[in-house]
Amino acid sequence: MSRTSPTNSGEILQQLVQVLTLLGWAPPASTPLAPSSTPATCIRSPDAFDSSNPDDLQPFLLQCQLTFNLYPQHYASDSSKVFFAISYLKKSMLEWFEIRVMEINPRLALAWHSSWPKFISEIQTHFGPSNPTGTAEIGLCHLSMHSNSCISEYLVQFNMLAS
Repeated sequence: MSRTSPTNSGEILQQLVQVLTLLGWAPPASTPLAPSSTPATCIRSPDAFDSSNPDDLQPFLLQCQLTFNLYPQHYASDSSKVFFAISYLKKSMLEWFEIRVMEINPRLALAWHSSWPKFISEIQTHFGPSNPTGTAEIGLCHLSMHSNSCISEYLVQFNMLAS
């Protein structure tokens, strides 16, 4: 083995592995040279939804979906998604779902317990805007671009109303 002094951490690590091997110690399968410098992505929790403003439903569902997309290992099943969303409901919304969640007889439990798409349909039917198409049509008729606005703001509003 060389008696020269190592010049970087890679050489030091290599010499350490060689010494441990000579002493009869098996090196680990892979030795990380440095801790990962990739920062963890963080997003904020969804805003609680209480149905006081039905227009807040879509942003709430979007915030839930962002969480599911960022942590797919935690929300692999539809039922985990449903119960996560229910945990962010409050007031009359929570009371409405509480009665259905607390059902003891599994045969009487509703289909949305284990289906995220059915849950979305259920929540939109009962607590979303009453006439989303009509609301969008009215919004499109009154859509205008102000002189101090930029085109991107106008396009965002147009796309939201048109979809």
